[in-house]
Amino acid sequence: FRNFLFKEKAQAEDYDAVWEYFVKIMAPKHLAPLLHTANVLNINVYTPLF
Repeated sequence: FRNFLFKEKAQAEDYDAVWEYFVKIMAPKHLAPLLHTANVLNINVYTPLF
């Protein structure tokens, strides 16, 4: 999966698509409790994309 990404040209659209996929499918399983806690504590969560 990673090799496929790096074979393609690094375009913003590609990263956005991958990030959307990650957020919609992968993130809810692993980050939901963390983000929920951050929201309860009223903390802004900044996630580096690169």
